[in-house]
Amino acid sequence: MAVATSTWVAVPAMLAGGMAWITVVNSLSVSAQMSLPNWVRARCMATYQMAILGSSALGAALWGQVATVGSMQTALFSAAAFGILLMLLAVRFVRDSGEAEPDMSRPRPAGRSCRRARLGTRGRSSPPSSTWSIRRAPRPS
Repeated sequence: MAVATSTWVAVPAMLAGGMAWITVVNSLSVSAQMSLPNWVRARCMATYQMAILGSSALGAALWGQVATVGSMQTALFSAAAFGILLMLLAVRFVRDSGEAEPDMSRPRPAGRSCRRARLGTRGRSSPPSSTWSIRRAPRPS
């Protein structure tokens, strides 16, 4: 987009960049949800959302200031270079240990299945149901 000379080139570039951004954010969100243990998932997802949205706002303010002081091309080239630098640093310093993480979920009650205890099925394949019978009141004479 920094080198686009016409609107017909810039708009498709912005569309592709927006689609890529949404794809990355959704992929990271799904990865976070799938990897977090149940007991802490909601808190971590709230922190994740706050970090993503907060960093988007701070990045917009930062690169907006760079564009104000310099030019739009300077801001876009600088953001691209900074992004590439951060990706290279992440590849260099962030490594997967390959070890299985310990299970931090709550222990199950001894001697009972959690599903049976939660649904109250007592050996049936479906939850219990209630039957209501309503007696009619006698009509006044």
